[in-house]
Amino acid sequence: MPIARAGLDVTRMHSGRSRQNILATTRREMMRGRALAFMAALNAAHADLLEQAVRRRDAIIPAYTNSMRAQPTNFGHLMLADDAALARDGERLRQGYARLDQSPLGAAALGTSSFPVDRPRLADLLGFAAVAENS
Repeated sequence: MPIARAGLDVTRMHSGRSRQNILATTRREMMRGRALAFMAALNAAHADLLEQAVRRRDAIIPAYTNSMRAQPTNFGHLMLADDAALARDGERLRQGYARLDQSPLGAAALGTSSFPVDRPRLADLLGFAAVAENS
């Protein structure tokens, strides 16, 4: 029945895809979602730290070096230091995401496929930014 309705090409739906390929693609899809959720959490933490820094910018606190009290600073300065550390982590995450956002689908298990698979179209349909160039 499906062949009669969709034509003979429907029998090739899995051509050029291996189970390793599908597993690698679904893992990346799952990890992309988790990475985006983590980026959203980092953005929320960034907003909270900036709000605290502004709200308590006049609160004087001791700064520490080598676990010893050093010089006075303000609470806002401390919050901005924490924010800078999170910003560096966020940049690493964005760089990793760019690598993660490459679709392996169509590369097959080792040396790509002998079937005419349109890998860029598959990547686009799945929401990936690009294809992984090397299988």
